Amino acid sequence: MPINLNVATRSAIDKNNFGSAFMNRRYISIAVAVLLLSIISGSTKFSNPLLHLEYAHAFSVLEKPVSVPDNPFKDGIALLEQKNYQSAISAFDLAIANEPLIAHYIERYKAEALLEKGDTDAGLKLLQKISARRDRSVSKKALLRILDIASLEKRFDMAIEACNSIENISEESERIQMRIKKAELIAMQGDTSSALNILYPIAAIDHKPVIAAQAIRVIINLTNSENNLKNYADILFDAGDFFTAAVLYEKILSEQNNPDAKLIFKLARSYERADDFRTAVGNFKRLLDMNTSISRDIINYRIALCHQRLGEDKEAEKWYQNIIQEYPHSSFTDDVLFRIASLRDKRDDREEAHRLYSRIIEKFPRSSWADDAAWKIGFGFLEDGKSSEARKIFSWARRRFPKSDYNSAFAYWDARLLEIEGKKDLALESYLEILKKGIQPYYRYRAIAGFKRLDGVFSEKDIQSALNKATDGDVLPALAELRAIRDGSSGELKESAGEHARQLLRRVGYWQNVNDFSVALFDTSAILKDIELNQDNSQLISEITRLIELGIWNDASEEILALPIDAGPRPEKRLAVARILAAAGRYRDAMKLSESLLSSLGYSNDIQSLPPLFGRLLFPRYFSQYIEEASSKYKLDPNFVLAVIREESRFNSDAVSPVGARGLMQIMPATGNHISNSLGRDNFTPDDLRSPSTNVLFGAYYLNSLLTTYDGKKYLALAGYNAGPGNANRWLRQYPDTEEDIFIERISFRETRNYVKRVLGTYWIYSSLNDIQ
Repeated sequence: MPINLNVATRSAIDKNNFGSAFMNRRYISIAVAVLLLSIISGSTKFSNPLLHLEYAHAFSVLEKPVSVPDNPFKDGIALLEQKNYQSAISAFDLAIANEPLIAHYIERYKAEALLEKGDTDAGLKLLQKISARRDRSVSKKALLRILDIASLEKRFDMAIEACNSIENISEESERIQMRIKKAELIAMQGDTSSALNILYPIAAIDHKPVIAAQAIRVIINLTNSENNLKNYADILFDAGDFFTAAVLYEKILSEQNNPDAKLIFKLARSYERADDFRTAVGNFKRLLDMNTSISRDIINYRIALCHQRLGEDKEAEKWYQNIIQEYPHSSFTDDVLFRIASLRDKRDDREEAHRLYSRIIEKFPRSSWADDAAWKIGFGFLEDGKSSEARKIFSWARRRFPKSDYNSAFAYWDARLLEIEGKKDLALESYLEILKKGIQPYYRYRAIAGFKRLDGVFSEKDIQSALNKATDGDVLPALAELRAIRDGSSGELKESAGEHARQLLRRVGYWQNVNDFSVALFDTSAILKDIELNQDNSQLISEITRLIELGIWNDASEEILALPIDAGPRPEKRLAVARILAAAGRYRDAMKLSESLLSSLGYSNDIQSLPPLFGRLLFPRYFSQYIEEASSKYKLDPNFVLAVIREESRFNSDAVSPVGARGLMQIMPATGNHISNSLGRDNFTPDDLRSPSTNVLFGAYYLNSLLTTYDGKKYLALAGYNAGPGNANRWLRQYPDTEEDIFIERISFRETRNYVKRVLGTYWIYSSLNDIQ
């Protein structure tokens, strides 16, 4: 089963629209030098050339492209995207003649045009020429492409040579990947013994189970040897390959006259993790007839969980009750009590459920289930129409569990129930308190709606009062008040409060040292004084500078990221890296680094007050051309589509979920096939969903159909998008005529419930950032 390296190596190729802030030519060399020699680098991933040329438009939302007259390099890329290969080759030849400094970068694109045209020999020859420059990331890209093509063409010697070359210039994990690939290629030539000699040491690397598991899978396909099967099975289990682990455990147990109880337990756990709950139950029950050191409460607990996952609630409760009765001091007691209570809640046995939830809070106050139990009690009262009792629980829980994930919900529902009870002034006060604090975006959005629903108003006097507090030194409380005024107002008052908040932030912590994070040129004096540019660095900087001038940001950014340079504690360096990661198409990494940086700076709960670049990195608008076109076609708010993409895939077009959903909007292949047929498209394959334009078009079509079904109600459309229309329809039948916020809390699937909240919260942020960005 050869490993497909395309999955590991592909990413965007042409994010060519980055850098207007860099583009003042007076600053280009300095800016690139600063970035090269002062930023940190993440682990470098090298893209499989031109796999997604349509990414060319992805990054234009952050920066406008540079206008360079007579740019045959970019002309060639555009022609290549249009599949006009011969014209692309001619354009690249002209670019090579005009741009000798960056000829090797242009030649990589020309090689791709030759390969696409069908001239494989010429394309490989050109890639081999590029790969000779081992001091550039472009050479590694060329080697990876050689490996891909040579493997497909069964040119084994060339492929193995590429593996060896890549191994010599890579970090440890990728070196090991290349050894596995090389072993596969050697095995394909019939030399199984040599292949196994490469693979066995890799399979023994216990601190890298995922990589070891890859080697093990190849070993299993190459030999029937039963040596080390248990160790292999354990590694596969740790790596998440539960089905293959189960196969190996079964094989070992079939050879034993007296089956090992611990192996049976691992076999059962493998089936459980592989979602084969029925087989898992059978194997767990085998243990009950054996004399084993495995605790009986653990076995009972796993059997109960499997029955519950199978939907056999009564059988599950029987096993849970057995644990309570037979093993009263079990470490699972709080967990078991919560699960029994939830099952009773599900059967509308509210009294017994509340008794059990209360028992958890009383007997296990430090349990991870205690805040869940408080939420269940409060929401149960709410569903029963006992708003006063519910509010008391939420108010108490808000104080009792200040760090709980439910704290935002406790705060919102405390205020919302005051509104339901008609206590307008108290409700307004509670909503205002929420607006001043940083809570989950979804509940903040709900609180803003509640404040406005009750005709809450602010005035210029409120802004002046906040500014007076800041003058007296109370900057953070002043910021909180300005944020509340901004979100609770509209028009000029909203804009005024927002602008004052942004200015005031510059007086908090590190932010007071920031001149303007919205551009890429920072205060460079402290960085430049320690830089000593040698000849090699100067040459590389010249190449990157020219790539930037031409708008070829993908290649420029990957050269920057390939350098192992330490940034130290300087936030502006880390932000520069996030920006470069985004330019290289590593959107998820860019967002993760930006979130980490923001958290470390101590003010991460108000994107609107931060310098605009943070908003563009944390809530980006990549692929805006496709999103705008699809949204216009299907009458959707582009911000809504963006919110779905951000929460589904973090803008990773190659994302594949554990259940097989693919691409930017995480569309299941079966759904994609149905949409393709509806749109009159022929020859659909699941791989089509990797195309950003196709995925966004299909996702927008599906969202539109769901919104049409549910009368434009976004929360129902999102529930259907995540859990399927069948489940959304079931919840709608269960809770007809239920207000939106209550309906969302009633969604029985936790994943779907949280998903709807995340997307709606993100949608609100995108909408609120429109004017600022």
